[in-house]
Formats: sequence, structure tokens, C-alpha cells
Amino acid sequence: DGRLPGERIAFMLADSQARVVVADRDAGMVPAGGSMGVPVVWFDDAQEAVGSADIAQPVEVDPAGVAYVIYTSGSTGAPKGVAVTHGSLANYVGSVSDRLGWSGTGTRYGLLQPQVTDLGNTVVFISLATGGVLHVLDPEAVTDPEAVAGYLAEHRIDHVKAVPSHLAALTAAAGMERILPARSLVLGGEAAAPGWVADLVAAAGDRRVFNHYGPTEATIGIATTELSAQVLESGVVPVGTPIANTRLYVLDEALNPVPAGVVGELYAAGASLARGYVGRPGLTGERFVACPFVPGERMYRTGDLARWTADGQVVFAGRADEQVKIRGFRVEPGEVEAALLAHPEVAQAVVVAREDVPGDKRLVGYVVSANGGIDSGAIRDYLAGQ
Repeated sequence: DGRLPGERIAFMLADSQARVVVADRDAGMVPAGGSMGVPVVWFDDAQEAVGSADIAQPVEVDPAGVAYVIYTSGSTGAPKGVAVTHGSLANYVGSVSDRLGWSGTGTRYGLLQPQVTDLGNTVVFISLATGGVLHVLDPEAVTDPEAVAGYLAEHRIDHVKAVPSHLAALTAAAGMERILPARSLVLGGEAAAPGWVADLVAAAGDRRVFNHYGPTEATIGIATTELSAQVLESGVVPVGTPIANTRLYVLDEALNPVPAGVVGELYAAGASLARGYVGRPGLTGERFVACPFVPGERMYRTGDLARWTADGQVVFAGRADEQVKIRGFRVEPGEVEAALLAHPEVAQAVVVAREDVPGDKRLVGYVVSANGGIDSGAIRDYLAGQ
């Protein structure tokens, strides 16, 4: 994301051992000359050089090889890179496109999130792998309800995936029907209020509405379900059943399965799992643990609390640790605390998530001054640069 601070971009390039950056001069992602220490290929130059030549060639891909590295918030103050393999990504695209009914040459998909987020990868990879057309909305336009509604209508967008809180803000101003795509909507990135989801499903009419859940470490998403008035009658919004070649376990502290209706911690196993964290074998071993049910396999400890319903659906029940979701972004409060403590005016800091207004979750930082005074405006500016 070209809007990230230069230090953070430099960290990710070095940590991932990237060998080249492909960048757009207009986006200002990398300073001219490639001062990040990595060679830069300017996208507009590459387009001009290639022209209309057909350069598609067969490529041998190792399913165990890394397809991409994506960074998530880290409790120690530094982001951690998750290495996702070609095999797990192919399993995701093949299974989820089938579950959602997302396929077909010329099908139009709308991307409402930054392209570097895990949430947006559902739309990006499925559209490109199934012959679809990917529409990337301008980052400034996606917060404008009228701009989003106008774009969806003008370009006849078939499918969209959105964060519930983002979608709720858009629909509150423009109305639910104007923000809905032509064929289906997928909710993801955070839990949604059952009442609001019920209203959304009612407004959707014949358009399909899905809930989709999954941690970055298990390749974008591991469970999905179609939402209907009948499904929502119980007053909860399930995250669904596992995708193909994926198993979900709800376990107690001794790694024993808990009965339906009992809350435990959610673990994922199977083809969806990422390789682990780049350059962090200790953290990888802590979160990707041996599976007691299938010898020789691993399972990922999500840190999410969940329960099974009587009909085999998983329902999200909160977090087992301090990690929070803010507008679909996974945030470790410890990372923000570490950034605050690095400021010379701050002696102590604690960060919590507060929801003073229902549906509007925010991070709030509390600090103790190191010298008797705190300039809150300067602290906010400092955090914006981190």
C-alpha cells in the first residue's frame, strides 16, 4: 500500500526478501530510483515495452512454493509476514468460487478494499482465475455512498465482498438496495449484528448473501454459508461450514473436542493452512501445532472462540486473546502500544478497543507522560506516520 509509511514498506521488503518491486509512478509507492534497496520496475514502462505482444507461457509451479507473503499486525510491535503457498491458494479459489457461484467469463467483480488486504483477495484471485473482470474502485471513492452506488449501477457489478461496518456506513446514507451488487454479496472481515444482517437479507431479495470467515494464516477464508431469513431466525449469524479439504475443530484447553453449543477455541487443519510466518520459526511452532486427530498433520490455532450449532454450522463467539478487528483490519493492540512507547514523551501506554457507539469500534490509547505533559495532537500525528 503506497500510503503506508516508508519505514514500514522498507521493513516488509527486507523481511520478505523481495527481489524486485513493480510500482506505478503515479501511486508514489516507491521513491524515484528505488531507494528502498530493491530494484524497481515501473509499471507504465513495462506496459509500453510489452505493448500488445502475447507473452503468456506455461509455467511450472510447485504447490508447496510460496505464492505470496502478506503482513498482519504483530503483538511485539512489528508486523509478521504469512507465507501462503500455491497449493493452499488454489484450494481456496477452487472451493470458494464453487460455494459462492462466482465464475464465468466476463462476470464483474467490485473491489472495495485496498488491494493489499486479505479481505480483498477473495475478489482479486477468484475474478482473475475464473475469467472475470475485476473493477478496482478508487480508494477515495469507496467511503462515498453516492460514488459507490453510482459505480455499481453504471458498471453493472455482479459480485462484491465487503466488511459489515463499511457496508453499514454506506447503506445508512444511500440505502441498502442501492449499494447491493446485481447478483451476490459476501460479508467478511468481522462479525455483524444479527438485526442488521436480517435487514440486509430482506433488502437483497433474489440476490444471494453469504457470510465468509477465515484467518490470514489459513489462506483468506475457511468457512462460508449462505444467509437467509430462515438461517437468521435463531438470532445469530453463523460463519458456516468448512471449505473443501479443510477441517475445523472446536477444542477445550486440553485439545479435546467440545459438544455442540459449548464454546471452545477454533482450530483449522487441512489444505488451507499457510506455510507459517516468514523468518519466525518460534511463532510458527506456537500457532501451527501438531494435530492430535491426524498423525503428521498440523492445525492452526486461530485464537477465535466458537461453537457448533446442532446442524453443523460454526458460530463466532469472540477472541481468546487481545486481538481485535477494526473495520475488517486485524489489529494487535500490543503493536500500537509499542509504537506509543517509542515516543519520547510517553512513559507508559495501554491500548484497548472501545465501542461507545454500537457498530463503531475504535482503538483508544491511554498514555502516561514522561515529562509531565502530553500533546495529544502531536501523538496522533506521530502514530499516523508509524
